[in-house]
Amino acid sequence: MPREKQKLVVSVLWAWWTERNKVNVGEQVCSVDEIIHKALLFSSEPQQQVAGAGRHGSSKCSDDKRWIPPPLDVLKINSDGSFRQKEQDGAWGFVIRDSDGHGVLAGVGRLRAVHDALSAEAEACLAALRAAMELGITRIIVESDSKNLVAAITTSDFDQAPAGVIFREIKRFAVAAFYS
Repeated sequence: MPREKQKLVVSVLWAWWTERNKVNVGEQVCSVDEIIHKALLFSSEPQQQVAGAGRHGSSKCSDDKRWIPPPLDVLKINSDGSFRQKEQDGAWGFVIRDSDGHGVLAGVGRLRAVHDALSAEAEACLAALRAAMELGITRIIVESDSKNLVAAITTSDFDQAPAGVIFREIKRFAVAAFYS
């Protein structure tokens, strides 16, 4: 598949996944046109993203947050998890991009049993780190939309939480695979 088509497919899946997660937590549903617009922005070059980002500025679904590229010799990991409380299951996804915004790797998976949304976020981060390590990627920046996940993996405040084992595994894994 040509690189441009690959970028578009990954971007459509990422935009759909992001909106699905928002709906799952009760946020406003975006229109299909808005989701497609976001996918087109994700798949375009970073310079075009900034230039075209304001076209639907009145949308209640548009975010002011923009993806900021990593330094030239670093890859950025964005991960996300979803959780369905009634079913006690969920899913995860991640994308790894270079400084030009080009996709290097993406992955998704199902969580057959998960305790809460934070656990799903942690599983997504761990899956991304494992995939990066398997490819031999050593210089990374990890980015998450979950403030609790960031706190859980940068402090010991959440080590006794239901997903504490996962948080500690992420910390040990990151040190062993990326900082040695």
